Amino acid sequence: RCRAFNSRRTTSVRKSYFMDGVLTHYSVFSKRSVKMGIYPNTLEQLLFVIMSTNCLRRETGSGYLLTSAAFYCSLPPCWFASLSVKGIVQSASGSLKHVAIIPDGNNRWAKKHGVSSLQAYMRGEDVVESVVRRAADIGIPYVTAYLMSLENFEKRSSAWKELFFDFMERTINKYLVSDELNDVRIKVIGRPSVLPDHLVEGLRALEERTFANERAITFTVAVAYSGRNEIVRAMEKCFNSILSKQPKLGKIITEEFFEQFLDTSPTPPPDLLIRTSGEQRLSGFLLWQMAYTEFYFSKKLWPDFSADDFSAAVEDFYSRKRNFGKDRAE
Repeated sequence: RCRAFNSRRTTSVRKSYFMDGVLTHYSVFSKRSVKMGIYPNTLEQLLFVIMSTNCLRRETGSGYLLTSAAFYCSLPPCWFASLSVKGIVQSASGSLKHVAIIPDGNNRWAKKHGVSSLQAYMRGEDVVESVVRRAADIGIPYVTAYLMSLENFEKRSSAWKELFFDFMERTINKYLVSDELNDVRIKVIGRPSVLPDHLVEGLRALEERTFANERAITFTVAVAYSGRNEIVRAMEKCFNSILSKQPKLGKIITEEFFEQFLDTSPTPPPDLLIRTSGEQRLSGFLLWQMAYTEFYFSKKLWPDFSADDFSAAVEDFYSRKRNFGKDRAE
């Protein structure tokens, strides 16, 4: 399209120079941005938007066109990634709206490096923050992290629970007084009621404080969570809501009707699951929601995981073709 547009001779030679510059940028831009899940068909649309903006109109003298491809090479990856916020990032995999994460390997990392579990959790918390930031830069509106399973919590020793409670209290207090959550909306799922009262109140305060954040990424934390327990609780809520009406249940209870009672509602199901530490299982995480989720397994322990590793997982997702139960030949 760019070449066709450029072939139409105009009275302004400057416009020809302008298009040559755009084509140069297009080549460099394409190679770099594919790593962020932005594909040439998307770039084509973006470039025409760029060409129409005042800041790039050389002929009017109101702006300056940087014809050096080095300009695009110097931009940080998050700049390219942020273009997807507009919702134009598409591939054979479709758009990526929700990433679920099982941040596994904190205790193994602590043993490997000879440090306390608390230090490992604190380092892991920094990784969570960097990953959520990268997700926001890429334009992913939902991230859900499996902080602790209900089964794991019930079998842990009192000493471990005290350590974990201390970590949670530090983290909650940190974000209650920080500006880091101004563009993040916190949501807590699972059974946080099994935690001490002051932690339950702190989690509720985080939810309330961030609820009104506009254009925010929704970060869901699964605390004392079990997929089976969630389904059982959802069934109880479902039946309680319709029992008084005494309808024909077969006509009322559909997948869509049932899903509104899940902890995650109205968040869409995950498109991608990332699990670290080399383990390759769900461990009871979002059992209903991940029927068609793509899985990505990293051998890195969670405290060693990085935002760039997260971007690599996103790149891998966009290289796949999702079928949603259909035969590949269809």
